[in-house]
Amino acid sequence: MKKLVSAMLMLVLASPLFANPDLNVSLQTAALGYPYTQPFKVYVTFNEPVTGFDETLVNIVNASITNTQNISQTSFVLSITPTMPGPITLFIPANLVKSLATGSSNHASNKLNIMALDPILNPSSNFDLSTWTLTLPLDLGDIGNAISIGTATLVGYPSLNTGYSNPPYFFTDTVTGSMNFFAPLDGATTPNSVFPLSELSEVVPGPTPATWTLNAYESNSLTASVLVTQVPPGKRIILGKIQDKGTSDASGLAMPKKALVKLFYDLNPLDPNGKPCNGCIYARIRPVPAQDTVLKTVTLANNTPLNKLFIYRITLLRDGTLTVKINRTSTTYDLNTSTDNTVGWGTQQLFFKAGVYVPESGTSDSIGGAAKFYSLQIKHVGCPQA
Repeated sequence: MKKLVSAMLMLVLASPLFANPDLNVSLQTAALGYPYTQPFKVYVTFNEPVTGFDETLVNIVNASITNTQNISQTSFVLSITPTMPGPITLFIPANLVKSLATGSSNHASNKLNIMALDPILNPSSNFDLSTWTLTLPLDLGDIGNAISIGTATLVGYPSLNTGYSNPPYFFTDTVTGSMNFFAPLDGATTPNSVFPLSELSEVVPGPTPATWTLNAYESNSLTASVLVTQVPPGKRIILGKIQDKGTSDASGLAMPKKALVKLFYDLNPLDPNGKPCNGCIYARIRPVPAQDTVLKTVTLANNTPLNKLFIYRITLLRDGTLTVKINRTSTTYDLNTSTDNTVGWGTQQLFFKAGVYVPESGTSDSIGGAAKFYSLQIKHVGCPQA
């Protein structure tokens, strides 16, 4: 009798009547903004095996699905080609796909909103630059006096396309709509940089200083899709940073303005660790504020030629966890701080930077570093600690 009851219980538990009745589907993509002439991938994931899914069930605006790849009964990959510049939306309505286990219909997916870049618009009409200022390497050869473009001038009125542009140093690519940066060897420098740069600096809105500390948010991230088109003779440039404003330490001593992390693109045969490079992308991390003696270098990608698109993400959590990711490869580092963020990096005023910084100088106004950004996004999540 016990065996019979046990067998009946196993049968009941295995019955579809007791399976998960909620069929959910999610859409994800690495594209935040994208060259409107090129396709990108969207990943479709169901929480259980399904039947009846195909590309005709996807509601899509301003783009077409050129290919559907069936990875498994729960995972599919869509190849999307934009139709024209402007917003692209994708979602899967409810009640179109069935669960293999229960026969239940799907809930509606999340909606993806992706901007296909417009090559006739200024950068601020394609990108949200409302929390950035811009530094340009002008006038050429001017040491310590590079020009700074404030947020209001940089953004203008996006709907009227009155934002700032200054080719060849900062402008929209007339074919793809990318946001282009160029810093020549003889470019002007700033009082805090000894080398030329064409670079955006984050400005945090509000009455407080235009920076943030680890206590300010649960997480802070900078994400960009970018390709490098030119490197200087030293064959490396910097594309993104978390910069330290250089405030005082816990003892009140002045701290120099040293970046917490820099993201390098390097065409040299070897990276700083002596490992093969030839188009590598690496993060150089400063474990302790202001210190140059102990820098940690982690290479995250190799054999990345000029003009190849890649995605980077720099994330810093409130507890001091730093993560740098290139495409799908990442490294994590626990910074010098404390649980209440009163020592080390926990005391510093920080902000993001993105663009092109050339770590060398010279006399040429045409040789230097250049890159095209196809997406750029900052996120600060969570509230300050009490």
